[in-house]
Amino acid sequence: MVYPSSVDKNSQDLTTALHDCVEELETLQKSNDQLKAEITRLQAIITGLVDPQELDVLLQTIEQLREQLEALQESIDRLQAELEALKESNDQHRVELDVLRQSNDQLRAELEAFRRSNHYLRAELETLQQSNDQLTKEIAQLQATIGSLLEPQEVDILLRSIHQLTGEHETLRKSNDQLKAQLEPLQQSNDQYRVELDTLRQSNNQLKTELQQLKSTTREVKKPLGFVIGSFHTDDIRPRNRPEQKCSKEIIFETPYPEKPTSVLLGLTDIDVANWEHVRIYSHTSNILNDRFTVHLDTWEVANLHGCGCAWLEIAADHDPDLRFGAVAWGQPWTTEMERFTRRVSFEHEYSFPPVVVVWLSALAMDKRTDWRVKTYVSQVTTTGFTLHIDTWGDSNLYGAESTWLAYPADMPRILSGSYNTLQVRLSHPARQVTTGTVDFGNTFQTTPRVFVALNYIDMDHVRNLRFFMRQVVVDRSKMDWSLNTWEDSILYAAGASYIAME
Repeated sequence: MVYPSSVDKNSQDLTTALHDCVEELETLQKSNDQLKAEITRLQAIITGLVDPQELDVLLQTIEQLREQLEALQESIDRLQAELEALKESNDQHRVELDVLRQSNDQLRAELEAFRRSNHYLRAELETLQQSNDQLTKEIAQLQATIGSLLEPQEVDILLRSIHQLTGEHETLRKSNDQLKAQLEPLQQSNDQYRVELDTLRQSNNQLKTELQQLKSTTREVKKPLGFVIGSFHTDDIRPRNRPEQKCSKEIIFETPYPEKPTSVLLGLTDIDVANWEHVRIYSHTSNILNDRFTVHLDTWEVANLHGCGCAWLEIAADHDPDLRFGAVAWGQPWTTEMERFTRRVSFEHEYSFPPVVVVWLSALAMDKRTDWRVKTYVSQVTTTGFTLHIDTWGDSNLYGAESTWLAYPADMPRILSGSYNTLQVRLSHPARQVTTGTVDFGNTFQTTPRVFVALNYIDMDHVRNLRFFMRQVVVDRSKMDWSLNTWEDSILYAAGASYIAME
């Protein structure tokens, strides 16, 4: 039920709303009149300021600019279409190159078949010629002896035989002529195939050259390697007189990655170990994220690691696919002595040419009772893999080691790698605490490169502590001055390092 009071209230509300609508309608009418007046005023102003002809010129200019803008947009679209066409042409060239290679192989097979057929026909021709000559001789001999040796009946028989032989001779001659006639087109076809084969070879070589240029151009326009190099030392977090078995630090990347890096490669650079315990050093990483990771320098059992340092190499997740890397650890338990360790490493994908492979040490386990000797290197580098070596020599006892490696194409620009050793500038005896040398970069770089270095060779006396460190004294675009050292009473016979320099 609706009460009167409620009806009155609703009626009042409707009246109020209607009154508000009327007021708003009047307000809008006033605003409309004002806008019309303003438009009239602006038209008068425009009429007074701009001549109608000038206004037409301005409108035409605006229309021309609009047409030019549309033409520019069409040009951009056309350029994009041409770019797509060039990409498709590049792919088509690669397909055509594969087809030409298959055609080249097929033509070679056909040429070899024609050569064999030619040789066979020539042999048959020579056989027929010899038979023809022999028959001619036999006929002449028979004709010379007919009159004096044979009876008339025998002469008739011989004449029939001669006639028969003459028919056979004629048949052989015709067969010989037919073979010659067959041989001539085969020879012409053979010559034609040779010409076509030479043309295909030239075209094949030209396509190979173009493909190599395309590859070089593609490699040149790729983004720089973007390696980030850093270092960590136990001195960063504790003093050397307080050795600990585990030492780690969280490293914040200078620039966060869109996604976490594929890997962070580590290599030993500094060692300070007491000589009354076995040498045990292991560098590794953990918790690799897009903006940070944790680096570890650890020992185990009762080893005394006073200090240790390592260098790291960050590799982004979207790195060049021709860049390969990994680590190989001693296959035996690290309590078993071994003089030489080898491992054949296979690449995930085959290279077009044998790549450059760099290797260095990232972990060590050596006996305290003999001199400390270890080296790592590679051999037999092919397009599919290489052989990695970890060796010791003399009376040294090596329980284990780990080598980290990096491979890249030999024609990759803006990168140079290699190794250096104190034995390049001095003999191992007498020992020396400081040894320096220089690596020549040649004309590889236009600016000062970044350089990653790590230990790959060491030969030190065990009667004193194992103390070793390396430094790059001076680096510029043409060279690097290096230093391999020990200190106090430690005895360093020889040492070596691997380096990777890049812009």
